[in-house]
Amino acid sequence: MYFQIFTFKDCLIATFLSCRTLPEIPFLCFMKTFLSSLLLFLSVSLFAQVPDNPLPPYKQFPTAPPVKLLLADSTTVYTRDDLPKKKAVLFMLFSPECDHCRHQTDSILANINKFKNIQIVMATVLPFERLKRFYNEYQLEKYPNIVAGRDFQFLLPPFFKPTACLYSDCTTGIKS
Repeated sequence: MYFQIFTFKDCLIATFLSCRTLPEIPFLCFMKTFLSSLLLFLSVSLFAQVPDNPLPPYKQFPTAPPVKLLLADSTTVYTRDDLPKKKAVLFMLFSPECDHCRHQTDSILANINKFKNIQIVMATVLPFERLKRFYNEYQLEKYPNIVAGRDFQFLLPPFFKPTACLYSDCTTGIKS
């Protein structure tokens, strides 16, 4: 059997140059590809972000979320401090163009008397013009217990998994 001995220089050439330069060293070509792939995989995995707490945010913080909404008048910012302290709060993350959200709003407005002791906070992340159109279409200004605004800091989407969440009041946990 014929064995060829390669010098260190030959190995360096095979490693740093294309594998086609020394076709008699296929193992080194394989190692070059393998090590490059391994290095790429490790560098990507080092930058992967793993959350410190695997629980969703609405379970980590059972009280009312830190909300900041730009209201339909386009000047007022509604915050957590504006929430009623001893009144149930219903957060509804919605899209003004979503049929399900529109049906849910129709249902709420049709039964608004059942919601008289609940503060309803409707939030969207879509552009302000869409919120304003929705607000005017449903005439939400007529309902003192409904607040609709744009979540301009995108605080609520990662906070809530459901589209609506009811708190017994803003200082205690989720009612269900």
